[in-house]
Amino acid sequence: GLKPRAIEFRILRPDGTLRWIERHNTQSVSGTGEVLKIFAVERDITTQKESDLRRQLQHSVTEVLAQGAALPVTIRQILEILARGLSSNVCAYWTAEKGLRSLRCMEVWQRPESDMDDFVAASRVLTFSHGEGLGGCVLASRESKFMTESDLLADGFQRRDAAKAAGIRTGGAFPIMLRGEIFGVIEFFTAE
Repeated sequence: GLKPRAIEFRILRPDGTLRWIERHNTQSVSGTGEVLKIFAVERDITTQKESDLRRQLQHSVTEVLAQGAALPVTIRQILEILARGLSSNVCAYWTAEKGLRSLRCMEVWQRPESDMDDFVAASRVLTFSHGEGLGGCVLASRESKFMTESDLLADGFQRRDAAKAAGIRTGGAFPIMLRGEIFGVIEFFTAE
């Protein structure tokens, strides 16, 4: 007889990117239950997974915005949604100040089980100038930026020591736009 089985899993490629894979296995089994042959087909479903995640995150964030709570409460809830959805340990919101020339950390959410207090504390006291650091580069380019472990441990990353101590492996940031202008930047970091 045949015993079909499907599984989904993630792989880390040599270039540091994560990909979602769907594997369909079919086993050819004898009458006594002995596996005679295994047929397997794998396909990359990363685009589908990312699309599903994006839709889920948009829905969850829209629900929070519709509640109309005070801005600090709303930002904390959105950071938690994004961090959990992106499997991140830390998510921070940076607000644009001084005519879009600098960023100041307004709020940080971290997973309760994570040990990133020093990294969070270092983030809370930083200010990024236009083009400086991860947030400042996003502010200047108006585009998302992603960082590998080697980027995070480079001399130019202001929170390098805290990132290393926290075991952070990847990070990224994206702009929050309002009427065509950058309103702020959201950063996320993962110790995976």
